[in-house]
Amino acid sequence: MKKLLFLLTALLTLQGLSAQTTDTSNAETAPAETTATAEASTPAETTVPAQATAPATPKPDEIRRGYHTYYYQGKVMTDDELENFLRNTCPEAYRSYKIGSKLRKSGIISLCVGAPVMVGGLAMFYIGTAYNSVGLMIGGGSAALTGGLACDAGIALTIVGTIRRNRAYKGFNEHCAGNPLTLSLQTGSEGVGLALTF
Repeated sequence: MKKLLFLLTALLTLQGLSAQTTDTSNAETAPAETTATAEASTPAETTVPAQATAPATPKPDEIRRGYHTYYYQGKVMTDDELENFLRNTCPEAYRSYKIGSKLRKSGIISLCVGAPVMVGGLAMFYIGTAYNSVGLMIGGGSAALTGGLACDAGIALTIVGTIRRNRAYKGFNEHCAGNPLTLSLQTGSEGVGLALTF
């Protein structure tokens, strides 16, 4: 015990000495720092800082996303308006939006079907254990397992579909925002015509 006390006091003394030496070294360097700042503030040695680049501002025709809303040129767009807008202006973004919507709807349907099947299967399993019915236990267990798997798939599909659907506006901003109007001559199955691309 005495050895431990001796080691602790020795350690504390060494820490106190090291703290004192750092304080004196800071005091010695302080005047040098003030002279360096005084020299740097003279007009002959001041330099003009380089121009800072401004952060990239969004294009005026980009779609911005808020909380459950989309904004285009300062106007709020509903989901239906966004879908119609993407359908008419940007096929790449519309494709992503449509696939995301289908995945999301499939996930919601899977959740709505899987949850009652799982609950019903659990109820059947519980009744089967109460009445010692092997048939009810097997049927209830398999229904609960099937419903649980449907719920898991529904959750995954809903999340992936929502993410893909919400990223469709980024596809518009990358591929279609700021594209100038172009009028070109195109040939089709019915002849030659003018195509307006925007």
